[in-house]
Amino acid sequence: MSEHINESSILKDADGKIGTIVKHCLYIIATGKWRAGTRLPSIRIAEKMWSVNHLTIQRAYRRLEELGLVESRPRSGYFVARDEALDRIALHRHELDRFHRKVTELIREDLGLSTLGVLRYLAQLEEIRSREEPECAFVECTTYQAAGHAKEISERLHLSVLALSTTDIKGRRTRIPHHVRRILTTHFHFEEVNALADPPRLSVAAIPIEISLPVISHLASEHGKILLLETEQEMARHLADDVERRLKGLRVKIIIASDVEAELNRLFSARSAEKSRRTIYLSPRVWGSLEAQWQKHPLVRSIEFQICESAWQTIAVATGLPLGLFAS
Repeated sequence: MSEHINESSILKDADGKIGTIVKHCLYIIATGKWRAGTRLPSIRIAEKMWSVNHLTIQRAYRRLEELGLVESRPRSGYFVARDEALDRIALHRHELDRFHRKVTELIREDLGLSTLGVLRYLAQLEEIRSREEPECAFVECTTYQAAGHAKEISERLHLSVLALSTTDIKGRRTRIPHHVRRILTTHFHFEEVNALADPPRLSVAAIPIEISLPVISHLASEHGKILLLETEQEMARHLADDVERRLKGLRVKIIIASDVEAELNRLFSARSAEKSRRTIYLSPRVWGSLEAQWQKHPLVRSIEFQICESAWQTIAVATGLPLGLFAS
């Protein structure tokens, strides 16, 4: 069952009633209260528990089934399944249980305060601190590219992520802020960045990326061939291969130029413009260095990338979420 799981599907409805019920169930399973084989509350009982109608409960239970955590049995109901997904959601469960007991004892004995109130206060305090000094950073060719992926992670996993470029680091550990403990980067830069790893003080993980869906849609509307303007042959070939692999039948013509803006001026000169109104595509690295006038040009576009859907569980673990993606 688990090979077909889209673990991130819960996040699409995280703010709705279905998402609330799914997350509640996830945490009950993660804490071991519901173990493999445990029957979930019947639809009728669940309606009263969460004050929603039976359709909402059924959709929530089906979502848990999609995640590989629950299985339905005809005329018997829904049961916690023994699956790889169950092992992932229980990651660090026992360590966290022990830690919680210790913290609870300290709060009650030393402070005499509400455990829940103290933990809420500490969580808010940590939110502020993490925004000022993020523990996680994303490294890419340029800050522009790194910021894009950092934003993806921040929005998806609700984590503060620092954007760093390879130029910022320059291959030196001392140029990485002291508060950064986890670095994410693309496979293209993994070897370079991993040379700075210093476990457990600094870990590095490679994250696969792919051309974003909006760009794929736009590329698909092109007829036969596109123009790719780059400064480096290796990067251009890598991009061209990626585009041609994703869109069979689309050919990429590579133009290499040391001065990109001068080349754009030439390509959009009166004589060239008469011959073709074809869109010129650039890598995110080159696009980020353009002046605003070119970034606003209707026929100049960036080949934007996004994190692969399959990478989110890896990212959740690499960034230290104790229950993996389910903790987001």
